[in-house]
Amino acid sequence: MDGLYGLKEHIVIPSSQRKNISSKRMQISDLEVEVSFGKNGCFVRAGRENLKDCQDYAGILFDEDEGIKVGIVADGVSQTLAGQSAAYAIVPSLLQKLRYFDEELDEIVVREMLSELPNPLVDIPGLYGEEGSSAERRGRRRVAQEKTIGSTTFLAAYRSGAQLHIFGVGDCGGSVILGDEVIEIGKIYFGPPAQIAYLPDGGIKGSEGDVYFYSTEIVPGNAVVLVTDGCLKNRLTGVEIGKRLSKGGMNEAEVVNIFMESLARYEGAGLRDDATLAYIGF
Repeated sequence: MDGLYGLKEHIVIPSSQRKNISSKRMQISDLEVEVSFGKNGCFVRAGRENLKDCQDYAGILFDEDEGIKVGIVADGVSQTLAGQSAAYAIVPSLLQKLRYFDEELDEIVVREMLSELPNPLVDIPGLYGEEGSSAERRGRRRVAQEKTIGSTTFLAAYRSGAQLHIFGVGDCGGSVILGDEVIEIGKIYFGPPAQIAYLPDGGIKGSEGDVYFYSTEIVPGNAVVLVTDGCLKNRLTGVEIGKRLSKGGMNEAEVVNIFMESLARYEGAGLRDDATLAYIGF
């Protein structure tokens, strides 16, 4: 990718495409919410405690017409730097692979793609700050001291001509809006979800395991909704979120309202989980 990315960059975009999206933060009751808008898409994010420590990440690639070609949401597992690093790292790694991708995408290709990902805990330069800086050294020491596996779930949407490909690992979800038909995407788990796990010694496990893959033809007016599981712990399902968004489209206020309604909150204050919602129209 052109440009360096650190853990502060929760929406990862190639630096040459930054002009294609605008972001702002707003305070809604006790919750700080980040909203990012592009020509045909909107990403909304909130942290369980705050945005700074949010372990959800998103990624965007634009085409030559400044439309969103690739959208990704990722959810780091466990409240550790290793989990946060894993969620952050998978996003630019996938964007880099898909940026100039010209093959036919299918489940076999996705499995191969995931098996070749770099390990963020050992071999992604600048992950914790400028390469060789004291911040990077501190970050790597913290991960080593945690002696934990950094793991993440994710869901990605890749548009290629009239085809839309959805793929991911774990319990992120959402829906594809095909006119009056709204189709749920992602897997439902009744226990711990499948994860891509990065081992402190440099290994990766889970990347060739429980891969979700779905393809469909799309026409102008169709859309896709991607959410991390923090948006699925209240009463709304991926289909219900999609149906609501299909009526409001790219209206910022409506997207934010539906996002807020999807959140599961503790009595009093605070979220039960970090949450990200992406709406991409075609």
